[in-house]
Amino acid sequence: RSTKQAMQCNAMQCNESSSATCRTHDKKHHAKNSHESAKEKEDAASPMNNESAANATSANQSRRIITYHNTSYIPYHISFQSEQTETTSASNMPLSASTSLAGLTIRLHIDKGKDLVAKDKNWRGKKTTSDPFIRIYVDGVKVGYTRTIKKTVDPVWDQTLEFNFSADQVMKIVRNNKPIELKIFDKDVLSFSDPMGTVEIPLDLRSSEALWYSVGSGKGTSRCDNATGELLVAAEIKAIKYLELQPGLKHQLEKPNLRFGIAWDTKLDGGWRGGKDLDVACVAVQNDGTVDLRQCVYYANLRSSDGSMQHSGDCLSGRSHGDNEQISVNLQCLPTRVVALYFVLSVASPDETLASVAGTEIRVIDASTGIGISRYQQNDWNDGTEYTSAYMIRAHREPTDGRWYLRAMDGGDELAHDFGTIIPQIKAYTRDIVPSMPLDPHGRLAIMRKEGCSIRIKDYVRRFPSNISFGLSWDFTPQPRPIAVNDEDIQEVEDDPNGAGERGIDGDDGDKGEEEEPLPMDLDASVICLDRNHELVEVISKRKLESECFAIRHGGDEVDGTKTGDDEQIRIFLYELNPSIKELIFVVNSFNGQPLDSVQAASCRIVSAGDDQKEIATYKIENNHDLSGRTAFLLASLYNPSDDDEEGWCLRILSDAADGTVAEDNVGDAQQYLERNPFVEAPELPELTDELLEGCTMPPEPKPLDEDPEIVFLGGVM
Repeated sequence: RSTKQAMQCNAMQCNESSSATCRTHDKKHHAKNSHESAKEKEDAASPMNNESAANATSANQSRRIITYHNTSYIPYHISFQSEQTETTSASNMPLSASTSLAGLTIRLHIDKGKDLVAKDKNWRGKKTTSDPFIRIYVDGVKVGYTRTIKKTVDPVWDQTLEFNFSADQVMKIVRNNKPIELKIFDKDVLSFSDPMGTVEIPLDLRSSEALWYSVGSGKGTSRCDNATGELLVAAEIKAIKYLELQPGLKHQLEKPNLRFGIAWDTKLDGGWRGGKDLDVACVAVQNDGTVDLRQCVYYANLRSSDGSMQHSGDCLSGRSHGDNEQISVNLQCLPTRVVALYFVLSVASPDETLASVAGTEIRVIDASTGIGISRYQQNDWNDGTEYTSAYMIRAHREPTDGRWYLRAMDGGDELAHDFGTIIPQIKAYTRDIVPSMPLDPHGRLAIMRKEGCSIRIKDYVRRFPSNISFGLSWDFTPQPRPIAVNDEDIQEVEDDPNGAGERGIDGDDGDKGEEEEPLPMDLDASVICLDRNHELVEVISKRKLESECFAIRHGGDEVDGTKTGDDEQIRIFLYELNPSIKELIFVVNSFNGQPLDSVQAASCRIVSAGDDQKEIATYKIENNHDLSGRTAFLLASLYNPSDDDEEGWCLRILSDAADGTVAEDNVGDAQQYLERNPFVEAPELPELTDELLEGCTMPPEPKPLDEDPEIVFLGGVM
């Protein structure tokens, strides 16, 4: 544990304002000299010049976390921002080459200097002395500086400085491989500090022995052409390595605030390259054997209902550098009924498998410090299996002591393209925590959103339903409605610096005038019925509540989305349908003409309308950027590709934005879409049985896991 305490940053204490100014300055340290002058004045007033502050070593000192660019840093941590143009692209390297380090500590003992260049003149006008201090740069970013030694060219600092860098920072530091720079300056209070030269210390240093380093001329604004002398410096550059997880290995999660970073590389012609759309989900299993979708986070539900988990958003291609998708979890805020979290990776494209993925990785990071904890890599998916979804890791609450543990998993499913389809298997894996967890072979639920995804209805029900219900729900979103006024109601206000905003209609106070009337969001669910040749049969909507064969029945119009449960429902009796109807297109329209991207928490679902009320598929409309400015949406298609099988009905997602306030406006859109994208038969899922689910067990733990992180010289892993 003393090793972990040594990783605390013991020196270079900055207050919040000086740290933020330091970051801003380092971004512009190649700019004009006026920036340098402003920084010199700040350095003179900063507590960094105080010897006791620079040598503070209390590991238990209270620390305040600052959120900066979506990453948490301790004030003395410096933000290394991602650059848009990288000289070396991480996508050209395997995952293990760029993310093997969990953190970095640089400890510098700056002892003394000798024969440094003189910058200050004596009373005779001859340069005989200087007031040297040193600024320390890592990866071109200033991270701290020493105190100033007055009137000498042989200064003695005898000062120790230590810096910690997060997992994301060390990734960039190692990739750029720039030496540590000690830039020496002569302190001038009333003018610019004069550069005295630069010492460079390579990152691959494998010894902490004190060495004499020659002072070079340096570059840019810190260049000194007549630099002389040497510095005696002991540099210890050590990296923290991740705990490497293997299937079955388990270790305790001591940190409650975690960030799970998931990255993947796809292969093309033997090279490393991005381009595959993979989805990461965190599935929360409760102690009663249920999976609450409101508590799960994935591409269509970025935040859990209680805020304890958050998803970074959908990444539609492979890794450029760093993580593709991230999931933040606060274990302390999770409801006590949640006993396990499963991290599942799925291939979104219906015709792709994980065989085209060269490597995947999930990193566990302490979100409060940015230091990595553990990681799990799967570098070869082309082992004869054709997985479309894979289990990565599981975090679970131990029933005996309530502590959280992490275990790596292996295996997956060869047909599921979403986590809902493998919910029965996920629940079966949880039986080592909750032995009474019931097996549910018919517990599949299709989590649908991506265009082209299709399922067979019979694969998600215990027995094929005689009728199903399509339900649409949304939340009311108030929108300001302009209030019409007559010209004579508006009084002119002369010489009013605030304009008409100071006085309202009829001379009333503008702030106390008539409130604007909210414009309700009125969504309408409809069904466009087509035959085998995509010719229109009829449209069922709020204008026509029943089909000619009485097999399709609309539940009526809901105008504002305030109803509990489904706001609008359409029931379909499959066995009683007109034989000429072969495809039903579900359409959502904004009757008031408001764009659909302003809708909050909109979703639709397909439910078996029999006795069990089994939910078959669900689809969330929010977080879909294609709906920006559009007023109609072709959601899904219910179709039967077979003339002989009455139970051959399939459901596929269309996810096609259009325009129109009523469904009749979108008949042509539906026909054109189907001409471009003819239906295909959905893949047949194997029938699940209790015997198959009995085989879903966690891999055995082969050996105890060493909980202490490995500390190595950075030069040994570069």
